[in-house]
Amino acid sequence: MEAVVDGNINGSLESVSKEKHAMHNKGKEDSSVSKENKKAESSNRIAEEVSEQQPEPVVHFVADPDFYDFDGDKGEECFASDQMWAIYDDTDGMPRFYAWINKVYLPFKVDVTWLEFIAGDIDETAWKRSGLPVSCGKFKYEKTDTIEDIGTFSHKIFQKRSVNKSYNIYPQKGETWALYKNWNLKWSSDPDNHREYEYEFVVVLSDYSKQSGILVSHLVKLKGFVCLFKPTQKNGMASFQIPSNEMLRFSHMVPSFRTNGKEREDVPEGYFELDTCSLPSNLEEMSETVDGKASYAKEEKNS
Repeated sequence: MEAVVDGNINGSLESVSKEKHAMHNKGKEDSSVSKENKKAESSNRIAEEVSEQQPEPVVHFVADPDFYDFDGDKGEECFASDQMWAIYDDTDGMPRFYAWINKVYLPFKVDVTWLEFIAGDIDETAWKRSGLPVSCGKFKYEKTDTIEDIGTFSHKIFQKRSVNKSYNIYPQKGETWALYKNWNLKWSSDPDNHREYEYEFVVVLSDYSKQSGILVSHLVKLKGFVCLFKPTQKNGMASFQIPSNEMLRFSHMVPSFRTNGKEREDVPEGYFELDTCSLPSNLEEMSETVDGKASYAKEEKNS
């Protein structure tokens, strides 16, 4: 069985388990409930690195969000033919692979066609050849495959096919995405020193434009919550532009739920709860955090 790795069909599709470890009851404070729910990731190995000895599965412990059940968006009943889905990769388990669903079977099994990244200029060509991950740009159909593990899938992708049978996959207004922290296009000249990543998170404020790129707003994590973020200023600016020639700075889309203000007294409308399966395991270490209750009180005072 083969899978796409940064636009190439390489290696075998292996399962890497993501084990969900509940840290909260849904919507209840000060609760400690152990809930285990294994999430499989799609794992690939470049052909030269595949050994005859099957490696031990890598297990990640993933905390349950406080409010929204993201599992409900990727149950068996959610799959149908002619859908595009994001799939967890083997770099660090983030959803950067894309596959088109050709047919769905019961018990769960799907025939898919992998999508391959199409480099558009010399910089994108160098990035692709270096084997660095790509989840943003133009993609085309590649080889077909069959997947039986529903846990390899992260979320549906809503993109229209262009006239030349390719897909332009770019962040869309309202989505939440991870950016590579300290990203540099020159990573492609020394890829082996850029295989481990830190992230910052943004909400997308405009659709992609070849002329101006994409407008985004920085998100900051709230203390006391598993994965709740709020839009905030960065360097004194409420939003900032990512030029069209820096689309490789986007790592992956993170499914999210926008709060409506009714979840809890200290959670106002317009915050974003992110899917923990698409977040790094060391989120607390790499993310800037603010006090949720203090921030909420300040907003109430200024309103």
